[in-house]
Amino acid sequence: MLEGRPQPVGDTSAFKGARVVAIAGIANPERFFRLLEALGAIVVERIAFPDHHPFSEADADRLLRLAAANKAMLVTTEKDHVRLAGSAGLKGELRAIARVLRIELTLEARDMERLSSLIDLSLRAKRGRAGTGVAE
Repeated sequence: MLEGRPQPVGDTSAFKGARVVAIAGIANPERFFRLLEALGAIVVERIAFPDHHPFSEADADRLLRLAAANKAMLVTTEKDHVRLAGSAGLKGELRAIARVLRIELTLEARDMERLSSLIDLSLRAKRGRAGTGVAE
């Protein structure tokens, strides 16, 4: 089994000590919330939506009100922010106001080597089958 962990990308200093309403519509929202806290954010509200959640105007209204009531910045994932692209109305306002915590998956060196070996093995096996006329 390979184990990855999220790492922030870019300047994250704006989150240190900031009051945050965290929004995540991803498979593991708790990991996102914990990462914000590890960066020094004070997460006053954790709003988890189902993975691939289609944001509605009602969602945007609720989130904007929560941020205002808590005097907090809205922070979301890059994936969720992209889903708000091209939105007008309150969803457009939410997209404009929300800050994005960009993350990438990192693997330990040993797992990176293992993944590389697995890919290499798979490619060699595929090349071997290609010359046999066996359908895949």
